[in-house]
Amino acid sequence: MEDIANNLKDPSWWFTAFFVAILASVIAGLLKDKIANLIGGLSSSLRAWKEKREKERETIIDALVNDSSYLNIALFRAVVALILFAISVVIYSTSPVMLSMAPQEEDTVFTVERGKFIWKVFMPALGTFTAYIGFKTTSRLSVVFKTIKKYREAHGLPKIP
Repeated sequence: MEDIANNLKDPSWWFTAFFVAILASVIAGLLKDKIANLIGGLSSSLRAWKEKREKERETIIDALVNDSSYLNIALFRAVVALILFAISVVIYSTSPVMLSMAPQEEDTVFTVERGKFIWKVFMPALGTFTAYIGFKTTSRLSVVFKTIKKYREAHGLPKIP
């Protein structure tokens, strides 16, 4: 923290920051048209990709509505994913405390300082894994819920409270 305060007091830091800001704005101004064309091209291809994915999703939902055993398998997979996500969130939130409380032996092969390893390697990796599991869980639950809604509407069933 002191290093940051000392850097802010140094005029060379401010000059560098000012110079980089001007340079970035000039480069952005020169590349503005190219960036707009690139985003415009991506937009149409992104729209086509999204439409393709939505069509595939609707095909899966229709198959789930028509086959109850397939729906049971999808529901089971969604519940397993939800349980895995809950476990990964609990591990992510408790692991720093558990790892910092564990005894550390001096004569181990692992010579990296424990705090640095936990916060710079382990926690980002575990957070990325947890986010991935959450994304997959949300995707599966979304398909199952949409299928249940479509099944209920197709068979005239009442909404579950």
